Amino acid sequence: MHNSEIMFHLRQVPLQAHYAAFERRQASIEAILAKAKRLVIFGAGQNGQMVASLLRCNGLEPAAFMDDTPAKLNTVICGLPVEQVPSTHPDVKTTAVCSVFSARYGFLPIQRRLHALSIEVVSLFELLWCLEENCLPFYFLDRPNILMDNFYQVEWFASRLADERSQRELLSHVNFRLALDYEELAKPEARLVGPIRTWDNAIYVEGGAFDGDTLLPFVDRFYEQLSHAIGIEPDDANYRHLENRLEGAPGRIKKKISAVNAALDAGTGVKRFAGGRLQESALCDSGNITVRTISVDDLLRDRIDPRVYLKLDVEGAERDAIMGAHSLIESSAPFLSISLYHKPMDLWELPKLIYSLNSSYRFFLRSHGEDGADLTLYAYHEDLDGDLPVGLGPR
Repeated sequence: MHNSEIMFHLRQVPLQAHYAAFERRQASIEAILAKAKRLVIFGAGQNGQMVASLLRCNGLEPAAFMDDTPAKLNTVICGLPVEQVPSTHPDVKTTAVCSVFSARYGFLPIQRRLHALSIEVVSLFELLWCLEENCLPFYFLDRPNILMDNFYQVEWFASRLADERSQRELLSHVNFRLALDYEELAKPEARLVGPIRTWDNAIYVEGGAFDGDTLLPFVDRFYEQLSHAIGIEPDDANYRHLENRLEGAPGRIKKKISAVNAALDAGTGVKRFAGGRLQESALCDSGNITVRTISVDDLLRDRIDPRVYLKLDVEGAERDAIMGAHSLIESSAPFLSISLYHKPMDLWELPKLIYSLNSSYRFFLRSHGEDGADLTLYAYHEDLDGDLPVGLGPR
């Protein structure tokens, strides 16, 4: 699919029609919620608690949470009982707001499960679309006008994509953000994407290493191609888990990995940080703690090997982390793996930022999670002459 075809598909529906469709969708969701005889929230985690607060702010009182987690059942969270998902049709007509947004659990299977029990379902994204509260953006989700007003930026990104699969991925995500049709999204890609096939003695840098859940499998899979791997994690609790995981790793893996307790940023210093939120811990002006920050350029200042694989999944701080790697990007064109799903405009702003630093880059786009989560940009130097990174070639 050529990039002009992408824009043709996007522009088949006039701008005014997209706005009208959005307003109709808002009205229908509001009507579903207003008519609910018994309103429940599916998922009693952090998002579920946010949903409870939002519903109450909009004059809607949920009756309970529904959850499959044994430890949560028969407890009370946010003043609401946590019930098991019923195995038979409820006695009272029930409407559920699904609070789940996870790379591992998609909305559609949850919707099918609840529909089989005659429970009407509103997704988290649909709820956020229809509320007047200041609850957007939420990760990549915003109202459709943000995307509609930036179609030329999307068109530019499409022109730099390296393969048809990436272009189809882009089209599916754009259409999803315009209409919230979960059927529109392509099935996530599970394969690990590794270094350039001919590389050896490469350095792997992972920003947002969490507890090592992706760092260790990556080093194990591409062991022979790597000289060293560096996992960077700012959250103290996550970092302790990372250290423990490294301590228990096989010796061959452990000797190639070092861990740094810091946040990747545009420069080296100290910043506020919202900690204790597991994978969602992030740099934040209103954060509850301070953390050390470091730039990629400072981190790798004494390393002379130009073969670097840089992965950034840093909860919305990707732009600053890229700026902190600007010298490396300008001089050595490292292979890049960048999360694009934390902010709405990251979809085009991060590729444009990378291209402004080094115009030799071309891009792949792959989705590794459900419902638009873990959408990842892969950037490589266009002079590789077909020497693609492991995992990005034909299936």
